[in-house]
Amino acid sequence: MTRGRSLLCEEICMPKMEENLIERCEDAITSLKQELEELQEQYKENQREIVFLSSTNINQGLESFYGKNISDDPNMRTIQTNLVHREQEIRFFNTVNGIELTKYLKKTESKSEEGTIFNHKLVGCCHFLSFELEFKTLEEKTKRCEVIHLKIFMDCDWNSDLKELVSRAQKSLNLLGFFRTLSAFTEWCEYRKSTFSQFKY
Repeated sequence: MTRGRSLLCEEICMPKMEENLIERCEDAITSLKQELEELQEQYKENQREIVFLSSTNINQGLESFYGKNISDDPNMRTIQTNLVHREQEIRFFNTVNGIELTKYLKKTESKSEEGTIFNHKLVGCCHFLSFELEFKTLEEKTKRCEVIHLKIFMDCDWNSDLKELVSRAQKSLNLLGFFRTLSAFTEWCEYRKSTFSQFKY
């Protein structure tokens, strides 16, 4: 009798367990689809906001400043050649690490016997993530340069790992480490996104 009741309970419970498992899987799939849609929309928005600096814009600015066609000046032709070379290098590094810098400002804050303190502002994106950095450097007379203050502005509330990355970089003042880790993180996100896109719903 006891065995019969046990079998009856199993027959009743098993369908419910399977139904709960299916519901959890469906909820997980729905959540992943929403996350993918949000990431795709964020990526498109970042792409729209990015303003690329091109040699054409720079040439127009120089011609406006000097009031003449800079292509006739031998010195300017050398600058243009170097500019094209630098653009090629930048495109190569963008392809390698996914980091694109769209704005950079540098201003002198103070000078002393120890050296000169500069304020920097750097704006750009790494794949689908945009960032803004404000940092200070102390450049000593020996040409040694160190970061003495770093503030990173990013939308990182959606991911605890990214939030920890930003917090750790600000504490350690490690700019190079931040960019390396950010590049690896965004590559992982892109890989994850590509993997999920293979699922058919």
